[in-house]
Parts: sequence; structure tokens; C-alpha cells
Amino acid sequence: MHINPHGILLRYWILMSVFMFCWNAASPIEANQGMDIRQAVNLIENGKPSEAIELLSRMIDKNDQRLDTYTIRGSAYYEMGDFTKAIQDFTHAIELNSRCAKCYYARCRAYERLNDLQKAYEDISQAIKIEPKASELYFKRGWIALMKNPSSGESVEDISKAMELDPDHTLRGLRARGMAFEFSGNYNLALKDYMEIERLGQADTKLYFKIASLSRFTQNRPQEVLYFEKGMASFAKAETAGRTEVADYIDIGQHFQNEEEDIEKALEYYKRGLRHYPEDAMLHILIAKAYAAKGDKPNALTHIEKAKAIHISAVEFIQSVINDSAWDSIRDTDEFKDLLEL
Repeated sequence: MHINPHGILLRYWILMSVFMFCWNAASPIEANQGMDIRQAVNLIENGKPSEAIELLSRMIDKNDQRLDTYTIRGSAYYEMGDFTKAIQDFTHAIELNSRCAKCYYARCRAYERLNDLQKAYEDISQAIKIEPKASELYFKRGWIALMKNPSSGESVEDISKAMELDPDHTLRGLRARGMAFEFSGNYNLALKDYMEIERLGQADTKLYFKIASLSRFTQNRPQEVLYFEKGMASFAKAETAGRTEVADYIDIGQHFQNEEEDIEKALEYYKRGLRHYPEDAMLHILIAKAYAAKGDKPNALTHIEKAKAIHISAVEFIQSVINDSAWDSIRDTDEFKDLLEL
């Protein structure tokens, strides 16, 4: 399925500035220990976290009171995807220095990867208490709040605070806050932020389509048409330059299928997207849905099967929208039920 990544990489917080927030840390590093620390950092950055863990574990066996060995080994575990062990090391670091905001931030990220958003929120809040002027921490708490409860609008205050602390991140903040407004149903405020991005000369294809979509929700048809046209013009330039994204084809196809009720045009763009992204399960699902809406059972079933082969979660997604009228022509067929394991 298509995934929209977010946030900065943890390694750059842990590895490039081990003591950025850690006042009152461990005693000065002796020359040979400093060389070992730098070697461990290099190993992680060169894709060898397991070797870094071995080196750092030997250092910890000799001295278990050093903050940096735990934070860097925790980062190595994080890189390997062992978030439980990463949390254990970051917790040891916090026990050594309870004023280390970076350690709380790092443990927050590990909790986030384990989908324990409550603990992640608690850790990032503690980091903010220690470093109340660090804009990145507010961005992170805003994001976690958004994931915890998208409709609450709780993240807006944190994102606004981050923008206030670091005006250089205004564009990032406008996108994030616009998303928060959008998820909480405040479409007019979301439009205000998104259109400010355009005023600053930073609009792209995705933003134009987003404004068009929200304009539809606010029943502003002229604005919807205007921004869809801007989006199409931006898309044409991007496609010529080979810089399109799968989301662009999905946005255009959805517009034609849902707003213009032009299934053939929707299929055209879904298939164009498939030429560039043949392994995108969502495109196959949307093509299947469009064919089902046309009553073309063989093609609909073929693309459901392809989506399922690419990513098993495709089945769960279709099951979640199975009552959509577009599936009426195939919903009760044995083949459809078998594919979805109903």
C-alpha cells in the first residue's frame, strides 16, 4: 500500500548530536573511549548496527554509567527494528540523566514505532518540559496527538508553537497544521493554511488537488474547479519531467470517478499510474472498484487478486469499504467472497 512517511530520522538526533539536550551528562570521554564511540557511530551510519551493538556492549560491560553508550546502542537497536531493546537502552540513559530531553525524544520514537502512542506522548511531553524552546519537539508532539485522535484538533496548538519558535519551518508547519485542521473537520481553516502555502510560492500538484477537494467539502464549486485545473496543469508538467507521484494519479482518478462520474476517464489515470507504479496495491484496488462499477466482473476480480498478491492488507481495506455501491455488481459472487475470505 502507499505510505506517506513523516518526521526526521532518529539517527540524526542520536548520532550527530548525542548531547544536544543532555546537560549534566557523564564525565569527560577519555581518548580511547572517544575513538570507540566514533567507531560505533560510523558503523551505524554505514549500515552495520549489529557490529556497533557488539562494540558498545563491551564498553557497557566495562562501564555502565556512561549516557552516550546507551543512547547510541539504543539507536543501533532502533535501526535494526528492535524497538523494545531500544526502549530499554533509552530508559537506562534517562535513569543516568533525567534531564536528557533527547533521551525522552528517542524513547518516544521507539514507542511510536510500537504504536504505543500514549507512552510516546508522555515522553515527548517530558522532553518539552526540559527543552521548552525546541521547535522539533512540538512538531513531534503535534504529530503524535494527530495520530492518537485525528478529529480532536489537539495538535494545532503544538504545531503553531513550533512555527512561532522556528519561522524557518513555516511551510512545514502550514502543511502539518492544515492537515490537523482537515482531520478535525475544520475545512475552512485548513484551506486558509494550504492557500497560504500557495501565496508563498510553494504550491505543488498535491496541494492544488487538496485545495480542490476541500473546496468541494465547503461547497465552493468555482474554487474547486479552479484548483483542480491548476492541479492538472501542474501534473502535466510533472509527468513530462518524470516527477509524478502515485498519489497524483489517485487524486485525478478519484475526481473523475466521484465528482464527474466519468469512470472511463478515472480508469485512464489509474492505469497511467499503474504504468509507473505497477506494484501499488491501492491503484489495483481503485481499478477493481471502477471495473466493478461498470459491471466488468472479470477485470474487477483480476485486479483484486493482484492487489492481494502485492499486500495482504488490501483485503482488509476492501472489506472496510465493501458496502460502497460501486461493488454491487460483484459483492455477492462466490469469486469475490473467496478473494476476500468472507
